[in-house]
Amino acid sequence: MLNRIVSILNKEDLSVAMDLFNEFEAPEYPIEGINEFKNFINIDSFFTNIKNGSYFIWGYYINNKLVGIISTRPKYHISLLFVDKSYHRQGIAKALFNEILRFYKEDHLCEQITVNSSLYALDAYRHLGFVDTSIKQTINGITFIPMAYAMK
Repeated sequence: MLNRIVSILNKEDLSVAMDLFNEFEAPEYPIEGINEFKNFINIDSFFTNIKNGSYFIWGYYINNKLVGIISTRPKYHISLLFVDKSYHRQGIAKALFNEILRFYKEDHLCEQITVNSSLYALDAYRHLGFVDTSIKQTINGITFIPMAYAMK
């Protein structure tokens, strides 16, 4: 029987995010976009932001192996969501997103959750209930579509 847990991510597991980025996003990005992401996910500065409450991050573990992560930043914005390829289509992204919904449900000011979806993840976000809010954009080498999820 598999032991499945969603919990706050520890610092040692954050490097998995870079591995997942390299697999799914990096092949589509110019060097400027890859460097922008590497600067964003610098482990020490990212965890400083977590300690001061600027970012929140959760991991999805199966038998103590990290297979997915989700992170948010103010105001109600998903900054990272990755799932290991061998665990796609098993409800892991949905379970991580549901954790975000539970977390923000307590904040009655939260009317929507936003994300700048990569082109790779568009269908996954749409499946979760996100809708496009603007057209495709590229900033600092990272191409994305702004999307939003209306809190119910």
